[in-house]
Amino acid sequence: MLQIVVNALMMAIPSIMNVLLVCLLFWLIFSIVGVQFFKGRFFKCVDVNGTKVEKDLIPDRAACEANSSLEWKNSDINFDNVASGFLALFQVV
Repeated sequence: MLQIVVNALMMAIPSIMNVLLVCLLFWLIFSIVGVQFFKGRFFKCVDVNGTKVEKDLIPDRAACEANSSLEWKNSDINFDNVASGFLALFQVV
């Protein structure tokens, strides 16, 4: 019985690879589109504790960097390049 299951899985590998290739192609397309729309937009101003500072108080990067207790930081999940976009899409999926 187990041999039949293993043989069936081995026979299905080419079809699984085709599906995986199509999925990777779609992820590539969505990653490129995400980079076009969101590149550099996930930066934020954070304080020493890592808490995000409101936009009303610190509107842009220059104002954030002018204050020595604040830091201009990028989010862990971002679309700054295609590889980061792939990772973000993988985490969403």
